[in-house]
Amino acid sequence: MRIRNNSRKIIAIENQPLLPNETVEIEGSLEEHPELSFLFDSGMIVDVDKASGISDEVKNKIIEDAMAGIEAKKKAYEEDVKAVSKMKKPELLIKAAGMGIEVSDDETADSIREKIVNALN
Repeated sequence: MRIRNNSRKIIAIENQPLLPNETVEIEGSLEEHPELSFLFDSGMIVDVDKASGISDEVKNKIIEDAMAGIEAKKKAYEEDVKAVSKMKKPELLIKAAGMGIEVSDDETADSIREKIVNALN
């Protein structure tokens, strides 16, 4: 395992100094050492081999927040599509103009509706 000193202090690993922002390889027997566990938990050292150094708990929270955001956007999109599907041509023309969509007066309500839904994506 490769570890990096994230603190601003010198840390001794097996009587060898580990300077701030320095990385060192440690052997398997040291990986389970209680002192290293404390340093990992306090954030003073991180496992460089892990992708980001972010704990699983934090990663799960980020994923949950992202999924909640995606669900909220999906719901808002579905509500917008539902509202557009109920509009008549004059309302669709106003909506299209508000969204900056160019439409001609001879277009059908369905074609305007389709342009608006495509623009919502």
